[in-house]
Amino acid sequence: MAIVSSLSNGECAKKKEKKKGTEKRIRKISGQNKHGLFDEKLLKKVKRELGASAKFLAAFFAIFFLLNIFLLLIPLALIESIAAFLASFALQAFGIKTQVMFAEPVKLMLNNTFEIEINYLCTGLLESTVLVSGILASLGIDWRKRACGALTGLLFVNALNIIRIVITALAIVNVKDAFLLDFIHNILFKLTLFVGIAGFYALWFCIATKEENKCGKIGRSKR
Repeated sequence: MAIVSSLSNGECAKKKEKKKGTEKRIRKISGQNKHGLFDEKLLKKVKRELGASAKFLAAFFAIFFLLNIFLLLIPLALIESIAAFLASFALQAFGIKTQVMFAEPVKLMLNNTFEIEINYLCTGLLESTVLVSGILASLGIDWRKRACGALTGLLFVNALNIIRIVITALAIVNVKDAFLLDFIHNILFKLTLFVGIAGFYALWFCIATKEENKCGKIGRSKR
């Protein structure tokens, strides 16, 4: 009987320890202390993060709105023509005969046979505006880094967009499968631009914040 009771006591102790460990993990995840109250430091951190997110969104939409108003001052046909000429120049390197036809939207003739339109969605304006707005709206980062990032991002998006137009044009000339062409144009390259924008912003943000954190550590160590 003594052996049985000692075993049962040991099992009870293990269960209690397991229960305490589970409760501790739950408190850690939910941010509660041992008294069941939320940790003030965690709450402050959450409030700070929420405040920063709200500021970012407000700044993003404000900058996006202002940039779109500014772009209204520039004729869309001019931007379409620039994209068409750059794509035309690149396509000629692949042996494709091209001709830019000024209209609205601007058209690009390939080998005197195929005709493609360079409309608003083909200019990279939307993607450029989104990326530049996101970078400039990152208010916690030094304005010089944001300005540099915005200019670099603008060049990156437009270069990626011209590559997209060129590859799409080459596919139109060489690929006969309509389903594959539709997939390349409407899905693959839209996804490529989206991933490119997200990837560029993430890389820029990591580099910019990493440098600032290093500067902050150096400043604290000197003190």
